[in-house]
Amino acid sequence: MRGGLILVVVAACRLGFDPIEPDPAPGTVADALVPDGLAPDAAACDPVACGASGGTCESATCVIARTGERAVECPAGMPCRIECTGTERPCRDGASCGGATSCEIRCIGYRACQDGASCGTAPVCTVTCDGEEACEGGIDVDPATSCTSHCCGIEACAGGTGTCARDAVCS
Repeated sequence: MRGGLILVVVAACRLGFDPIEPDPAPGTVADALVPDGLAPDAAACDPVACGASGGTCESATCVIARTGERAVECPAGMPCRIECTGTERPCRDGASCGGATSCEIRCIGYRACQDGASCGTAPVCTVTCDGEEACEGGIDVDPATSCTSHCCGIEACAGGTGTCARDAVCS
C-alpha cells in the first residue's frame, strides 16, 4: 500500500511539465531553427531558380560562375554571388544582382564586366573589379543599397562607383 502512494506522489510531481520530445529529424523545419527559436532567414537559395540562372546553391547562396562574355543576372529573392573570372573578358556584357536579397559580384580579369556591374535592388552589395578595364562602365547602385567596391587595375571602375564606398584592395 505504501508503494502505491509513493507512485501517486511521483506521478503528481510530473504534472505541469512538458513531455520530453525527441530531437527533430535532420532537414526538417524544426532542425533549421536558430538558437533563439526564430525561424531561419526565408531567403535561402532556391535550387530551381538558381539553376535556371545557371548557378548552383552553396549553403544558402546562389553562386553563378561565368567565363564567357554574355551578361549575367542573379535570381530574385535569395542571396547571390556572381564570379566572372578568366582571360577572355568574362561577363563583358555586364553583371547584375537583380532582385537578390544580398549580393557579391567578382569581376576578375581583363575587361571583366566591362559594360558595368549593377547592385540591382539588393540591400547589401559588394563588387570587386580586378583587372585592366574591369567594370569600366562603372557600378550602378540604388541609393538605399549599402555597397562596398574594390577597384584594382588600369581603368577599373572608370565609369564610377555611384554611392559605393571604394578602395583599391582586391586580395
